[in-house]
Amino acid sequence: MRLSNFIFAISIIFQAASAAPLVEKESTPCKDKKKLRFKIKNRKKSCKWASRKTKKRCRKKSNGIEVRILCPAACNSCPDEPTPAPVARNSSGCCSLDYKNCIDWCGPTYDSCMNCASKAVTWLPDGAPLSSCSERWTGCTENNDTNDSSCCSGLRCQPRNDYMECMADDDSLI
Repeated sequence: MRLSNFIFAISIIFQAASAAPLVEKESTPCKDKKKLRFKIKNRKKSCKWASRKTKKRCRKKSNGIEVRILCPAACNSCPDEPTPAPVARNSSGCCSLDYKNCIDWCGPTYDSCMNCASKAVTWLPDGAPLSSCSERWTGCTENNDTNDSSCCSGLRCQPRNDYMECMADDDSLI
């Protein structure tokens, strides 16, 4: 799977559902995408594969991302009960995986977000950004004169393998 396809799959999984601001968003159950494929040791795998031996397989990484983040339902990384999402977009903070879109499977509060099973999430104090910034794990180009990039707030355009990518400072720990 090409990296661009992998990043696209990630963005689909964690995409915010509401395009209209100030609209209440219903909580969606935490579930895995059936067609999602990722590579472990150059072999394509799925969330169904991870669910067969969760203790061992959910700790493995694909392109630096743990399988438990890609397959939260298969790896039992979902909250016990669905929690309501923030009522209004940009009126209060929200939990995010990619620094651009809100997620609801880690809860609606700062505390629930920071105590989520996924350590890759972050709290966006002002909610999802309205700007057209580039989310985490997408390609970027840094303008060295101003140190500015197209990355969302909290991310920096950093080298990763042979390309530049919007990453959080602690992405090397994931």
